[in-house]
Amino acid sequence: DRDISAIVAEGLAYGEITSAIDSLQLPFLESINFVTTFRGKQIGDNRKSVSLRLVFRKTDGTLTSEEADASVSRAIAYLRTTLNAEIRG
Repeated sequence: DRDISAIVAEGLAYGEITSAIDSLQLPFLESINFVTTFRGKQIGDNRKSVSLRLVFRKTDGTLTSEEADASVSRAIAYLRTTLNAEIRG
């Protein structure tokens, strides 16, 4: 499992975020689950922080951290470029 928290425009629907990640067809991605949404001064006006959990599973062996991390890196880069997301550390 890997968690991602992305600061995005308030009007961006959760489904748009998951669709963007799904479109990458990441290896071993089993599911994307909603964790929480946060709004507040530190996030900024008209923005929200959406946290989601990516669940990876390899059916024919042991999934390595490197394999999962490579997919997460691709997802983060795509969210930044396509949805103008800021990833929270």
